[in-house]
Amino acid sequence: MRERQIEILKSLLAEEAAQKASVAGALRYEQQKTEELINAVPWIVVWVSSDLRYKEVNAFFAALNNAQREQFEDQVVGTCGEDKGMAAVITRFVRDPASETATAEISLTLDEEAQHFLLLLHRSKLRSDVSLIGIDITEQKRGEAELRKQTERAEIAATELRIALAINERIRVRAETASKAKGEFLAVMSHELRTPMNSVLGMLSLLKDTELTPLQEDLLEAAQSSGDALMVAINSILDFSKLEAGRIDLEKVPFDVRSVLEDVGDILALSAEKKGLEFICSYESDTPHWFKGDPSRLKQVLLNLATNAIKFTLKGQVRIDVSTARDDAHHATLRFAVSDTGSGIPQSRLERIFDPFTQADSSTTRRFGGTGLGLTISRRLVELMGGTIGANSVEGRGSTFWFTVTLPKQLEGLPQVAETLEIIPTKRILVVDPNESNRHYIRAVLQSWGCRCEEARDGPTALEMLLAARHQHDAFHTALISSSLPETGGRAFGAVIKGEPSLADTRLVLMAWWGERLDDRQLADAGFSAMVTKPIKRRPLHDSLMDGDLTQGRARPSVKSRSIADPITVAPNRDVRVLVAEDNLISRKVTLKLLEKLGCCVDTALNGQEALNRLSASDYDLVLMDCHMPVMDGYEATRRIRSSASGVRNHRVPIIALTASATQSDRDKCMMAGMSDYLSKPLAPETLAGVIERWLSETKRSA
Repeated sequence: MRERQIEILKSLLAEEAAQKASVAGALRYEQQKTEELINAVPWIVVWVSSDLRYKEVNAFFAALNNAQREQFEDQVVGTCGEDKGMAAVITRFVRDPASETATAEISLTLDEEAQHFLLLLHRSKLRSDVSLIGIDITEQKRGEAELRKQTERAEIAATELRIALAINERIRVRAETASKAKGEFLAVMSHELRTPMNSVLGMLSLLKDTELTPLQEDLLEAAQSSGDALMVAINSILDFSKLEAGRIDLEKVPFDVRSVLEDVGDILALSAEKKGLEFICSYESDTPHWFKGDPSRLKQVLLNLATNAIKFTLKGQVRIDVSTARDDAHHATLRFAVSDTGSGIPQSRLERIFDPFTQADSSTTRRFGGTGLGLTISRRLVELMGGTIGANSVEGRGSTFWFTVTLPKQLEGLPQVAETLEIIPTKRILVVDPNESNRHYIRAVLQSWGCRCEEARDGPTALEMLLAARHQHDAFHTALISSSLPETGGRAFGAVIKGEPSLADTRLVLMAWWGERLDDRQLADAGFSAMVTKPIKRRPLHDSLMDGDLTQGRARPSVKSRSIADPITVAPNRDVRVLVAEDNLISRKVTLKLLEKLGCCVDTALNGQEALNRLSASDYDLVLMDCHMPVMDGYEATRRIRSSASGVRNHRVPIIALTASATQSDRDKCMMAGMSDYLSKPLAPETLAGVIERWLSETKRSA
């Protein structure tokens, strides 16, 4: 039995020994793994005994001190050449038994570069040993240093920005003060320049209607031409000054681009005719035409470019082409090109042609006048409209000035006067014109209306084509004949056609310049059924064709236009009472005479107070109110007229501002005061008549 117990005991002891050996092996394995891990990490790992001796260090710590791990074993801290700062931290912690944990930062210089470590110290509760782990925080410190630098730079930048903002604020205040001063100066200069010019040009216009000798007529024409040139120069300088001062605001109103183009054609037709130039205004038929923008500024740019083209072209033609560069549902980019057959511009000058006071010919012997501001103003206006402008030129062949603007389409609320052209039956039409560009433009327009159209450059060719067409039983129903045909002339060629028995029923339409216009009797005697004036416009051209066999006997619409020399009358059949409030004697006299010429009954007032007194005593159909007057200016007088507390008989009487100022802010000021419309001096008889007609009609409709 005893032996059995001994065997069991031995077995248990052997099993226990095996278990202990296994546990010891596992511990050694774990210890080895831990040691390998500790030696592999790029951290400082140190164990120190309570008597300040190194018990163990990892390979990273040893490498930092250029030593082996074994060299630190059981060595006193601070005696192994290690960093003194680290040794001091360890020493303080070990000697303070109350501390369980602590942190510290140290810097080591390695390879002439600073390396930063965060030290974490911990005291064992079972033993008094101290463990230390040091984590490399060099990159973090560099980031912090960089952040401090950036913060410092940001603070410096913020300080500089505050200083710059303060300086900018002072500059802004000075600029606003200067801009206000410029605006006031512009208003004063505009008034001081335009007021006497209104008197000069107005008196010349009135003098033109009196009986004059040939010599006096020549002198008057010279004075009128010089006055107009001076007015152009004044307007250019004022516009340039307004652009420089930022005093021009763009309107946003619905308008038809074709109307703008045709207005430019009407204004410049006489200038082109006097120089014997063909003047063509072409608008592509598929180009949109209703937009929202500033038609007056668009017209100003076109007038500047086309006027220059006419001025610098001695022979040939000037043409304006409008096409679409880009088109979508809501916007379109239009391209305007003004081309001429003038002398061209040298490349050296073309690069600076849009600079202020620059001209193609700046020599002392130059043949053409001008301020050299027109192109600069055009560029500024185009850029103000968000567009671009440029020029191409070949010396001896001519130039093309172009610009593009993107405009929003006017899709709703179109005016009731929108063009509605009746469809023309597909009749055969012959265009007879020596100018190829004019023929092509007219042909494109006619074909867009469904006409069959052919061209001839001279009379003999046209006659041959007319006779051949008649012989082939496909006769031309209408021939559009230019008045400037070589050799015979258009009027004489019409007689030739009518002299051919087989062509006697061919309908003839004369295309003539303003100075070549004929009345209805002269047209009939020459064998023509209608006439359209150059440059050719779509509506008059269409109306000239809507006649005779083309419309089965429909009465021919009138295609006549009022001549510049024709008398203008507003109200020949009734007394139109107009009150003129104007303090300047000459301007008052000019306005009085112009209104009397228009058939109006006129009273005058020297200031706003006198105007109030007259309106309280009598009824007037319309008031022309100068804005700058002594005692009471036009703005205050208008406000009192509109006030129901005033004693005037008609608070709603149309009041037309009459001023020499010419900025948008002046117009806005007039409208805010309660004025109905705005007229800028110098007064043009046609413009004055148009404004009066419009407001008399408006008053009649609202009565």
